[in-house]
Amino acid sequence: FASTLHRHDDRAGVSIGYGGGAAIWSGPRDFDSAQYGPGRPCIDTNWPFQVEVSFLLADDSTFFAMDVRLSQVHGDGSCELLATQAVLPESVKEFTAALTTGMTPVIS
Repeated sequence: FASTLHRHDDRAGVSIGYGGGAAIWSGPRDFDSAQYGPGRPCIDTNWPFQVEVSFLLADDSTFFAMDVRLSQVHGDGSCELLATQAVLPESVKEFTAALTTGMTPVIS
């Protein structure tokens, strides 16, 4: 699971989560395969889990980060993973303006 913030002109964006990559780059590693994956004790991807995304605002109401929280209830309790990605400084104004005017975040 990975989540990426992109501007309209930003192909790579900034990512959080776990996974992805290729021969010359590695995807985000905010948690690892001991915690997340098929049969894992925290988030077992063989079963449904919850995803919660929060857009964090500073005191001046500018968007500065995105939190992604994964959670799953198990027979013996529950587990939660949290990752936070700060917005690149050059993107703060653009993201704030887009969210303020009603931009709908796309989840895929």
